[in-house]
Amino acid sequence: MMWKEKYKIGVKLIDEQHQELFRRVSDFIKTVQSEGKWEEKLSKVKETLEFMKECVITHFNDEEIYQKDIGYPGYEEHSQIHEKLKYEVVNIISGNAVTNLAKEGYICDIVPPQVIIGENKSISIATEKTLIFPMKTEIGKFEINISIKENR
Repeated sequence: MMWKEKYKIGVKLIDEQHQELFRRVSDFIKTVQSEGKWEEKLSKVKETLEFMKECVITHFNDEEIYQKDIGYPGYEEHSQIHEKLKYEVVNIISGNAVTNLAKEGYICDIVPPQVIIGENKSISIATEKTLIFPMKTEIGKFEINISIKENR
């Protein structure tokens, strides 16, 4: 991914965040595609994942505030793109967690995360006991539901 001047929108904060995003993703792709052992690449991969989590929180929020302030006509469509990217980051983080748990000897049969957005939405998990973790972050409130079953 290469940054091009034509991507600038003329808002310093947003343009700087976009440039940093392009630089990080480009470095990440180069690292993953380079020769060498995966273990040697792992620190760069983890660094990029941490950046992406932060990007989801700060950049998307900053950009959407700006778009609302100026009455940007493509706000709804752009907001939906952000939501899809948030889901992708959640999937990456979940996959990373499963990998780390497996290294510790825990076998995880994980279902891809289900993200449900909106007020008064509910889901039913009737099969097993569920741990519920309510969360409050800079990007809003949400909860993580984990259903656990012991295999015997």
